[in-house]
Amino acid sequence: AATGRRVALVIGNGAYKSVPRLPNPPNDAGDIAAALRRLGFAVTLIANGNFDEMRRGLIALGRDAGGADMAVVYFAGHGMEINGENWLIPIDAELKRDTDAVNEPISLRTVMLESASTTGSSAGRQPAMTH
Repeated sequence: AATGRRVALVIGNGAYKSVPRLPNPPNDAGDIAAALRRLGFAVTLIANGNFDEMRRGLIALGRDAGGADMAVVYFAGHGMEINGENWLIPIDAELKRDTDAVNEPISLRTVMLESASTTGSSAGRQPAMTH
């Protein structure tokens, strides 16, 4: 029987150190987190997350999603696409060299894999992605 447990990781990055700052993402993330809580989600909110904070949030989401019926990830901030793969940019990314592009951001593929481990997902079903 489904427990109806719902988990969410919400990240809003705006206070970037080496790339242009964004004024809205932390506020947007706060609004999304509040809306998800009203819908019964257990929400982890990360405002202006650095690489380690984002990585720890994803690891915790993967652990929490294991027994959940639904997992949601919301990200507002800078992102980039390289050779068909999408990346989320932490606030401490410097991106000074080409090689930094695969070492400093967080792969969206990793995010999708972490959130796909819910009990509500069936084998072979791909997680949904919106932007």
